Amino acid sequence: LQNMATPYLKPYTMHHVKESLEIYLMTPSKSIHSLYFYPEKNGIISPSSQQIISSSDDALVLKIPLKKEVSFIQGLLEIHYKDGSRKMVHLSGDLAFQKKGILFIMLLFSFVGGLLLNVMPCVFPVLSLKLLQLTSYARESKSLIRLHGLSYTVGVLLSMWLFALLIFILQVSGSAVGWGFHLQSPLVVLMLTYGPF
Repeated sequence: LQNMATPYLKPYTMHHVKESLEIYLMTPSKSIHSLYFYPEKNGIISPSSQQIISSSDDALVLKIPLKKEVSFIQGLLEIHYKDGSRKMVHLSGDLAFQKKGILFIMLLFSFVGGLLLNVMPCVFPVLSLKLLQLTSYARESKSLIRLHGLSYTVGVLLSMWLFALLIFILQVSGSAVGWGFHLQSPLVVLMLTYGPF
């Protein structure tokens, strides 16, 4: 079965809810007849346990009782379509972040990582230049300084939101992309390496 499987390219999430695994497939449910998940490791679910499907207009949810708590799970999802065809896809999910207290640790490490990025050679000089520009507004009115700070903040947030929207559109259209996907392209890495020089 492993050789027959292909990566699932549409958005999906896997959640550990109480004593069950819930798989959310962001795909229209009209063409799908049934789903069944086969974990890679034995002993995670009971072969005789019933896997319950619920659906909405744009998503399918597969609920699977778990025999034991796991932090990471992967396996094959068998999709049966209403036209009689079937497909095997590979799914995997990290469930550790859903445990109590892990979210706080993730946010803490994200904050520390952000601070470290700010002292990198590619970022720190830009911050100093921005600080010098801000000092040039010292004699200006407070309203102008606030307006400049607000426009700078909105510009940063808006550019990130637009980039996130682009990623979402590409994922919905079937492309297997994520944050930093462009750095997987040798051409982009070559341009970033030699382009500035």
